[in-house]
Amino acid sequence: MRLIKKQFDPYHISMDSLRDMEVAVLMDWKSQSEFGLKQLTTNILYRIWRFHWRLKKYYSMDILWVPKVISQRSHHFDPHHIAFDTVRAIENSAPNQFENATDLFLGEMIPSIIYSIWLFHLRVRKRLHLNFPIVPKILTNRLALHQPYMVVLMGANFKKCLPYFNFCTHKSLYLFDAWPEFHERIKDFADDHNVDAIFVSSSQAAKQLQSLVKKTKCYWVPEAIDASEYKFYPLEEKNIDILSFGRKYDLYHQKIVDSLAVGKKNYLYEKIKGHSVLRSRETFVDGLARSKISICFPLSMTNPDRSGGIETMTNRYLESMASKCLIVGHAPEEMIQLFGYNPVIEVDWHDPAGQLMFILNNYDNFLALVEQNYWLVVREHTWERRWTQILELLSNIL
Repeated sequence: MRLIKKQFDPYHISMDSLRDMEVAVLMDWKSQSEFGLKQLTTNILYRIWRFHWRLKKYYSMDILWVPKVISQRSHHFDPHHIAFDTVRAIENSAPNQFENATDLFLGEMIPSIIYSIWLFHLRVRKRLHLNFPIVPKILTNRLALHQPYMVVLMGANFKKCLPYFNFCTHKSLYLFDAWPEFHERIKDFADDHNVDAIFVSSSQAAKQLQSLVKKTKCYWVPEAIDASEYKFYPLEEKNIDILSFGRKYDLYHQKIVDSLAVGKKNYLYEKIKGHSVLRSRETFVDGLARSKISICFPLSMTNPDRSGGIETMTNRYLESMASKCLIVGHAPEEMIQLFGYNPVIEVDWHDPAGQLMFILNNYDNFLALVEQNYWLVVREHTWERRWTQILELLSNIL
């Protein structure tokens, strides 16, 4: 038997009791403090234990199946970026939010280091055809956090999940933009970290991911909005005839832009790629509210290489409806399935500009569809409704 001794203040009252106990040990061992590497290792393990203890003390005292949502308000997120708004909306509506995850104890640097280590570990394993966990199971079992955690991500940058997913026993993800280019990375992360469930905003992506992962359950939970964050103006106050926000479909744009200019219609669109016409959140919401027609196409049409054949409903459809805009473009098949009808005026490719002119000149004929879409979004397609679905699915697997 060996005893690891630590150098304390020899005059401290507690030192006498420790020394008496150490003398009783059959074989003494030289003080650990004399060995720099051993001391460094001990300090690291102690910090890990302290981090784990603080989490359990402040955030995981009760074993609940309702997941804490790990959110992030980092300086490198643009608060005006549309992706930030989408992630923020679902996080803010979560029933059990866990605020500022990576800033709680570790700042930004440590999660980035852990994520880089995982990527390196993954490359080594694949190159050498090995399969071993980055964190030994004996360590994860001893430090396990029994509170479920969930992370909402745009794409497949998993830094936000760490180090929580290394130590919690139940974990799940909600992924926007789970395009095929990310599927291999998503599979590796889910398998390595024993993720219980992945919720994705595309029905096709859910099926494709389910065929790749080992044990993780993959579910389709469509995008939604917080309807209270949007507004609309009466028809007589809508002074933007046609709005194309975000990425525009160049093929369609080229067919309509000249005719709309000749017809003196107010067509608002992105003139310089990457420079949104509605820069701030306030101008975006107000611009939608002042628009009569919103142009919406899925990524499978605007950027087919990136979409990989996946056609899905995005927030721009729902945001337009919540602002009482009439949508012209193309409805993804899953959107028609969700609504029970086609809520979009499909483009007449024989005369797209003439179609828009006709709609604007006869806009009253389309008000019934605008109202029907608006009330269905408010009732059925909010994040509160989606969270009910998520929690029901999680209750079956946790």
